[in-house]
Amino acid sequence: MTNATEQAGMKREASRLRYIEQAGERGRQAGAAWAEDSAEYLDLKRLAAIAAHRGFDDDHAGYRVVSAILGERHLTRREIAVFRETFGLGHDDADTQNREYWQGFVQSALEAFEEFAI
Repeated sequence: MTNATEQAGMKREASRLRYIEQAGERGRQAGAAWAEDSAEYLDLKRLAAIAAHRGFDDDHAGYRVVSAILGERHLTRREIAVFRETFGLGHDDADTQNREYWQGFVQSALEAFEEFAI
């Protein structure tokens, strides 16, 4: 039998894992909202070009997504933070470092771009 402390720890860990698993869906929602509300055509076009050429599957996906959208090679932390704030991500938000989040973001943004380009 486990004690209450162990059970609480197991519940917290299960909650953390659910949060991580849902990161892709949160990314999809953020990407769709960004694409529909504030993205410019050239932002989406740059994102599509980078996604087709190199993708965003590495550990620096968030930085690469933001730099592709903004069309910059070297971004300051402030520039990245300002962009993330446009769709509700704080600097310490776990999603900023989550590859699945950014993959979802890119996927839904590119789906919006395909609809826009038609």
